[in-house]
Amino acid sequence: ESLHQVLSYAATQVKNQLLSLFQAAVESEDTEASLCLANFASEMGVTHVEYFAEGQGDSLAIPELCMLATAHREDAVSHVGIEFWEVLQEVELAEREPSLRKPIYNRLFGVLLTRSSYPSDFTGWDSAAIDQDEFERYRLYAVPEIFVSCAYVLQEETIIGLGGALQEQQQWPQVEACLFSLSCLAPV
Repeated sequence: ESLHQVLSYAATQVKNQLLSLFQAAVESEDTEASLCLANFASEMGVTHVEYFAEGQGDSLAIPELCMLATAHREDAVSHVGIEFWEVLQEVELAEREPSLRKPIYNRLFGVLLTRSSYPSDFTGWDSAAIDQDEFERYRLYAVPEIFVSCAYVLQEETIIGLGGALQEQQQWPQVEACLFSLSCLAPV
């Protein structure tokens, strides 16, 4: 009982203070603060995933902060957010709060598509604003398993969503990201 009180209190603090602190850190490009807050939320979420999956009280603030971390432009911060999603997939869908099923995985899939995209001004690695090794490592090791998890939860909505995204996209980086996500799903 006391552990649940502590987790509930921590989740309330995340909701009331840490989400806005994370947003401020992102806006000010303070990667160190973003990473610290992401580590806190991810560690809480990973360690007590069953509690946060139930969605009691303010506990959904932890998955929300992990979503924001996953969307972060810095790979190190995004990796920390992904750790939560890797562990959450071990909790049966029927045991999760409904918003931690299709709704959150739909958002997560979109975040992963965006994070997996080459920059819109990408013309080659010589002039790229991103590090080639980090980008390729992120796409090769961090993202594929989570794309598969999203597809498992979303089922046919994954392909329908990708089809729609491909029709909407006019720039090659977004089209390539859609095709990359399909390649992650191909072995499944």
